[in-house]
Amino acid sequence: MALQAFADESYTQFNGMFTLAGYMAPAAEWAKFSDAWAALLPEYGTVNKSAPSGHHFKMSEMWAPSYRVHLQKFHDVIEQYVKIAFSMKINMDDMARARDRVIAFNADPLKWGDALHPYRFANFALIDMLQNNASARTVIGDEAIDFIFDEEQSHKKVIQDAWDQDLDAMAEKDRDKFGSSPRFEKDIEYLPLQAADFWAWWTRRWYEAGEDDERLRTLSTDEWHARNPFKFPRIAISYSEDEMVTVLMKLQQQANPHLEFADAKALGLSQGA
Repeated sequence: MALQAFADESYTQFNGMFTLAGYMAPAAEWAKFSDAWAALLPEYGTVNKSAPSGHHFKMSEMWAPSYRVHLQKFHDVIEQYVKIAFSMKINMDDMARARDRVIAFNADPLKWGDALHPYRFANFALIDMLQNNASARTVIGDEAIDFIFDEEQSHKKVIQDAWDQDLDAMAEKDRDKFGSSPRFEKDIEYLPLQAADFWAWWTRRWYEAGEDDERLRTLSTDEWHARNPFKFPRIAISYSEDEMVTVLMKLQQQANPHLEFADAKALGLSQGA
């Protein structure tokens, strides 16, 4: 039975912190989740006239004091039905420095295109996690995973193109780990995307505060806590500047297989060409 992974992002422009995060569960569990979540929205959610109930959940809005007191109710629903939480963190300032370190020998200045888009990087990171991360594969097992993202025109094409490119570059025997092509849905209609927004917002906040290790372990905050912190596993991936250099070189190699790439810093150069 395939898992469905609902994912959303959270980004702070002034410090460059970007997280892509969400939850996984079988479709049958997501259906039960949606019923329970929908029952909370009219009384505890924020107003959204486009939503079927006239209310929705957006963590940035729920942070208002009159709403945050109800976060425990929403996390209780998450805890009851999800099977796995996942998050991926990058810092866009680190990515800019990593870009400047990537050089190609005997080549014109590199063209980056979408390679520096956070969703392009995040897509590579998700596929790499599912393909090569032993801890993630232990948690997920042999289940294929279908990814569902919030419908945002600004990144829809980037995700779809990246997914196709990364799977095309993969050995055919490894493609069974991945489900259908990513879907893009409205969060007012697909309520698990609202839970993904919750997790992306909180993980980004923890990374910014340097509290990610403790919070991911305990699932405890001043506003909400896990009734049982061992109920579902958390997969968390964080990329340093050095690790981003490695990934960016792989993306350039994928686009330019005839070129040879290197890290300018490792060669003692001040920056990439």
